[in-house]
Amino acid sequence: MREKAGTRLPPGVEWYLDSKGLAQATRWPVAQARAAEIDARLPRGARVWDATCGLGVDALALQGRERLLAASDRAPECARSAHFHLSQHAADPPVLVASALGDAVRARYVYVDPDRRSGGGRTLAAESFEPGWAAVLGAARTLDGLVCKLPPSFDPTAVERAWPKGLARAWRWTSHAGELCEVSLWTGDLAATQPHLRSAECIDAAGGVHVLSGPHDPAAAAEVATRAEALQAAWLCEADPALTCSGLLGIFARSEGLALLGPRSGFLASARRIQAPFVRCWRVLEAGSADERVLRERLRRRDIGAVDVKVRGHALGANELARRLAGRGERRGLVAIARLAQGHAAFLLENEPPDDRDRGGADPILSRSP
Repeated sequence: MREKAGTRLPPGVEWYLDSKGLAQATRWPVAQARAAEIDARLPRGARVWDATCGLGVDALALQGRERLLAASDRAPECARSAHFHLSQHAADPPVLVASALGDAVRARYVYVDPDRRSGGGRTLAAESFEPGWAAVLGAARTLDGLVCKLPPSFDPTAVERAWPKGLARAWRWTSHAGELCEVSLWTGDLAATQPHLRSAECIDAAGGVHVLSGPHDPAAAAEVATRAEALQAAWLCEADPALTCSGLLGIFARSEGLALLGPRSGFLASARRIQAPFVRCWRVLEAGSADERVLRERLRRRDIGAVDVKVRGHALGANELARRLAGRGERRGLVAIARLAQGHAAFLLENEPPDDRDRGGADPILSRSP
């Protein structure tokens, strides 16, 4: 499990792990970014109760900012693990066995990461979390501020319809190294100053944190390019998943003069190179039919053998397409296949060496889902 954890957990700690705790543990760069944000928003001297500490990763980040009031977990084995981990950086850390959001700790500010595997299997139903959604909202009403970590697939739309009147909230989508990690809810004093604010947080592989915020405006959709416009694009950009899932893609695209390749695409067409942490850009060498025979011939003419594939809106995944397109050429290629407003298209991209990547953005990822 330590090998599986890789760099997800903070260094300088001897880890005592269990599979469930590791599965739900926050990535260390994400925990650090959240602790920094909480630290910036809390009044002087205020501290936070980590009410569902698990292995203690978020508690360690809060402890590093001197913002940890207490850490607790209802499972004695989790509390013991967290105490063991925190004690390596602090004498007698305040860890206890207690139910989340109960009366064991008197706190004004709480961080909670509901258990999504309390029944043994993973669930995405908020009322089946432990603590459940009703308990989280009930606590948010009485606390000065609450942060709730939620799964990356969580959709706030349904819960927004019945939101308690007068309770400030903000939503944040966080990605790390190009992978969407979580959605988080911020309430009370810990919510942003603007009502109904949404944020996309992109944490790059080097730990750099980039945030884009804006109001939720479903009408601010990105313009969709026609097939002719898409095939004439000089640059192809891939949006970070935090930007796409937060609903802020349209605002970003309009500000940069970009157009979506298709109605549900994460690819954007651009006339120039965009240097921003929320997108990765590649120069388009050729664009045309996504027919495999035609595409293999185009790759052959450029002496391209092995290929990396980025795909959106195609029945086949990236690995299968890469296998089918591989030839005997000496060079390695990069191909993007996207569903346009009319049909599919393939884009042969300039495959820059790693040293030429833009600084600050997420590492490019291969999109393996249809």
